[in-house]
Amino acid sequence: MDLSNAAIADALDELGDLYELDGAVVHRVLAYRNAAKTVREASLSVAALARAGRATELRDRRDAPAEDHHVA
Repeated sequence: MDLSNAAIADALDELGDLYELDGAVVHRVLAYRNAAKTVREASLSVAALARAGRATELRDRRDAPAEDHHVA
């Protein structure tokens, strides 16, 4: 069973929080929070994209029309 996008986003948010508490550079913290937002807003299963080796397509899909969002 795949993790839900919400569960993945929650984990990314938690990592961002932990990095912030550890004193990491702010850009790292923001990167995790932005990734969480992208995953949370994704209309596709991020786990399915990752399994297909296509998770990097998420950054390209942020500006794509909704009808272009599909997983083969």
